[in-house]
Amino acid sequence: MSSGRDEMMSRWSEEVVNRKAPNRIAREVEMVGYATRDTHMDGFYGWGQKRKLYEVLWAVEKALKEKDNNQKTIYLDQAIEQLSKGVSLIPNYNDAWYNLGIAYKEKNDFKNAVYAFEQARSYKAFDTDEKLSNAGIAYGNNGQLDKAIADLLAAIELNPNSYDNYNNLALYLGENKMYDASFKAFEKALQLKPDFDKAYYNRGNIFAQQNNFNDETTMFRLSWLTREIPRP
Repeated sequence: MSSGRDEMMSRWSEEVVNRKAPNRIAREVEMVGYATRDTHMDGFYGWGQKRKLYEVLWAVEKALKEKDNNQKTIYLDQAIEQLSKGVSLIPNYNDAWYNLGIAYKEKNDFKNAVYAFEQARSYKAFDTDEKLSNAGIAYGNNGQLDKAIADLLAAIELNPNSYDNYNNLALYLGENKMYDASFKAFEKALQLKPDFDKAYYNRGNIFAQQNNFNDETTMFRLSWLTREIPRP
């Protein structure tokens, strides 16, 4: 690489630090640079486009923190458009696929989220509870309950103190009519976080499903009643 590009990338690296980019983003950008430095690519992931990659990954991070739904949608749409271009140029770049899956998941497009996550893990197995949990939630919302349960169990093995993972596992176990296991998972979630309202709500819904309560008002009330009554 020319000395001019060395100087350019040095200045840009300082900018990444100054903007306090998450370490994961900075690391991913550098990994892509090394992967492509000898390919002489003029496309999305060439050296001259490293800044663009950073901006795309940053858009995903901003979307996750954004409270305004309209602005969040803008960030996600930008990320999806650019990451889709990226994986078309480097199909084996698993982190780009993973971030694409996150963007789709945040837009509640679970079918495409599942596809992106599966592409990501086809190149590198998911080895963190965060990645496994995100994939599990996408599977669950896409109606693939067995895969959701498997990923969330794997996530819990890596992080047994995550009440969110236990709550999501319990939800999908219940939807899969595995009620005893579901209530045990809810129990664990509430041991870890006794004031976890979402777990009480979900447990009420699963209890209603198990007992064939179809009225929505009854289901809502049960979500609060289950704070007081023993586990079925």
